[in-house]
Amino acid sequence: MTDKESLEFQRKAISLTISLLKDKLNYHQTLYKLTNHSKKKEKHLQNIKITQDLISSVYEVYDDHNTH
Repeated sequence: MTDKESLEFQRKAISLTISLLKDKLNYHQTLYKLTNHSKKKEKHLQNIKITQDLISSVYEVYDDHNTH
């Protein structure tokens, strides 16, 4: 695999990861909205925050990867 092919593969993998994490975020946000029980709602809120942090981290890796 050439450097160009490797870079393209990495970009696609990062893009897919971001897409999957956004789907997971939407899932947790929906559960949060539909839940009435406070402890479960808190757990969904924690999952939302964790997923948002993961998305931010992947974007940081993506940005670092594209600037080097």
